[in-house]
Amino acid sequence: MNRLKCLPIIVFVCITMLVVSVCSAGKSTAAAKDPKKIVTAAFAKLNAVNNYHMMMENKYTLVYQGENFGLSVKSESDAQAKPLLVKNNMTFTMDSKWEKKEQKTVQYIEEDEGKIVAYSLLNDHWTRQVLAEFNPLAAYDDYFKAIKHVALLQETPEARDFEVVIESSYMSKEMARMMNALGMQKVQLPEGIFKNIGDLSYTVTIDKKTDAITQVNMDLSGILVNLGKNIVGSLNLPEEKKSVINEMLSTVKASASITFSQINQIENLQIPPEVKQSAITLPSIPALPTSDSGENADSIKIGANLELTGSASQYANETLNGMRLAVKEANDEGGVLDRKIELVTSDNGSEVSGAANVMAAFVTEKKVAAVLGPVTNANMRAAAAIAEDSGLPIISSSATNPAITAENGQVKKYVFRSAFTDPYQGKMMSKFAAGKLGARTAAMLVDKTSDYSKYIAAIFKMTFTADGGVIVAEEGYSHKDRDFSEQLARIQQADPDVIFIPGYVDEVGPLIRQARDMSITAPLLGTDAWDSSRLVEYAGVEALNNTFFSNHYSTQLQSSVNQRFVAAYKKEYNSEPDVFSALGYEAATILIAAIKSADSSETNMIRYALERTRLEGVTGPIYFNRYHNPIKSMVVIEMVNGEQVLLERVDP
Repeated sequence: MNRLKCLPIIVFVCITMLVVSVCSAGKSTAAAKDPKKIVTAAFAKLNAVNNYHMMMENKYTLVYQGENFGLSVKSESDAQAKPLLVKNNMTFTMDSKWEKKEQKTVQYIEEDEGKIVAYSLLNDHWTRQVLAEFNPLAAYDDYFKAIKHVALLQETPEARDFEVVIESSYMSKEMARMMNALGMQKVQLPEGIFKNIGDLSYTVTIDKKTDAITQVNMDLSGILVNLGKNIVGSLNLPEEKKSVINEMLSTVKASASITFSQINQIENLQIPPEVKQSAITLPSIPALPTSDSGENADSIKIGANLELTGSASQYANETLNGMRLAVKEANDEGGVLDRKIELVTSDNGSEVSGAANVMAAFVTEKKVAAVLGPVTNANMRAAAAIAEDSGLPIISSSATNPAITAENGQVKKYVFRSAFTDPYQGKMMSKFAAGKLGARTAAMLVDKTSDYSKYIAAIFKMTFTADGGVIVAEEGYSHKDRDFSEQLARIQQADPDVIFIPGYVDEVGPLIRQARDMSITAPLLGTDAWDSSRLVEYAGVEALNNTFFSNHYSTQLQSSVNQRFVAAYKKEYNSEPDVFSALGYEAATILIAAIKSADSSETNMIRYALERTRLEGVTGPIYFNRYHNPIKSMVVIEMVNGEQVLLERVDP
């Protein structure tokens, strides 16, 4: 698995199964001088304890093109045996010339009716996954019989170190158990890959005072190298490529170290109730997409994860109309890669958990090549987390939260959006104020209870002042406020050229009415949250004259692309498109263009093509920046006698 974010559950389960099966080896508790009996008795003693603290560290390195690549997995766990319960803090560190990255995550693992349930914190969301099967004692007899050799290496007054050697035949059975536990029973391994891989050897440290295991150290290098070479040998590759891969494999170094402490001293170990209550339930760990993801002999499947019912259904159904039209047009022109496109639509119910479940089904069952994502920010974040972990490209047509595509400066490789972000409006409206309106001074009225309003205002201020403008007044209000007279009086005294109000209609409407009643005649500027029929109702027709707001789209755009779209939409649905149907159409058009450009429906090729896609969309020219946000045009709407009139398209 080549994606760092997918590693926590898989690595932990694999290591835990190995450790627990190792720690379950002892049948005999009789003290003896026979090294094998001493070691198995010590394992039996460890297996009998109720709880302990465990430290695990796994290190993997290899050399590729003369450069070192390293991955380390550190885990600190409190573990309870019966019933099984583990709290696990994990740190994954990737270190190479191409990427340096550290990820921390928290997990809770518990046993439930013979199965392992893993609660994992991924991208600020708790997820719940059930593994297909977990019974470490199932291999008890096999493991015991597989012990080939035990020898005393050294002895000190405090401890004894033993070498334990396990026959290689055991590894194939253990691998099958692990794959079964991970829900990968259908994965067909090449025949003979476990042949001549060598024996597994590790050292065990036993405390002489307690006769208990305190440390296990494993060198996995030889086994992994031989296993890798066997797999390469089974592939249909040119010999020169096999030679290059085998040369790289020969540099692999792998080790594992496990330390046990605080035997029977762990207290009050439990999973916090809020973790279970908020966790998004997912299917068993998904298999990775393969090169034929999303395609069969007849079609290329694109998923649509949308809020077709629930609170956001009005927006999502309009979005779906646009997506369906884009797919219909592509299929009418012969499809893509000599195949028809199949839009696989699933309803997420306008719920975060629903968006996650739909996404998991796209990965594990429906095998789509890419996904057109939810329309709302919260649902898109949940879907994006699974898309990123699974390596499945996803693009949202209307989610605007900046954290969806990048967090802490780290771009999410498989997550895109085709709508501009909230802060983008602040930048572009500043450019409009200074350029089109000639404003040199500005005032701001900001909803202090809204991240949307505060974030956009901050970007407006930063851009406006950087271009030489001056913010002469900054006032705030709260959600549900209806009296703005004090703030407006102070703004009136400052006499700005323009007033920027990035708020929602319920407050903005009354605010505009009061401003005009106080004879404030300066242009009032807003954002896409003004786009509502209630604006005229709350503000009044006359008060809205000389007001302007940013938006994603207007049917009045005169580009040939947009006019063709408007005509086609009217013909298909007997109505004019709104902003959501236009953005849905544009997102689908971008994705289809990327598949064409990639000349493949393989997920990583689509991702790569999306990053390089440039086209003329219904909103204007569009391409993606390094954070997978679109660089695109914005429209400015002027209110004229209560009607929305396209004033201009503002290009980046």
